[in-house]
Amino acid sequence: MRVVEIFNSIQGEGAYTGYAASFVRLAGCNLRCHWCDTKESWPLSAGYELEANEIAERCLRKLVIITGGEPLLHDLSALVTMMRNRGQRVHLETNGTLPLPDGIELDWVAVSPKFESDYALKPQKIDEIKLVMDNHANDRLIAHLLKCYSLVYLQPESMNPQSINRCLEYINKYPELKLSLQIHKILNIK
Repeated sequence: MRVVEIFNSIQGEGAYTGYAASFVRLAGCNLRCHWCDTKESWPLSAGYELEANEIAERCLRKLVIITGGEPLLHDLSALVTMMRNRGQRVHLETNGTLPLPDGIELDWVAVSPKFESDYALKPQKIDEIKLVMDNHANDRLIAHLLKCYSLVYLQPESMNPQSINRCLEYINKYPELKLSLQIHKILNIK
């Protein structure tokens, strides 16, 4: 598997904000979002090659978050199985454009949909939606997400003040929404 980085920190966004976690950032992404803060992960050739057992050995926390780029461009079966057998909880962060592989047992799936191009969310299991508040977010989209998913977060684009204000306006309008700030960036930690 092509790995861009593995590090131990805290989850900085979404439902598990503040939890100690190991992060596995895999190479490759099938989208090119202008606000992406991990553009170095876009090429499938980025990073370095590691076997599943080598990745697992570097994950020191009970909670492991597999992210990218887009991690579903890789076969995650062996890695997820290995980590779960070690007693670790495995979370996946995906853009939602690819289906989850059959037989993979993930503890949590966070989808950050990107509606720049027309697509339907593909994962069969979605525990939380983190919608980056960009110009594509609108009442119709937010109402649809709230109808389909029980845990929907709005996340300001790059902590832009205008984006923060739009998040707050939507949360006032739809009180079941939640705000997700990238706490790791506010604290200036990885």
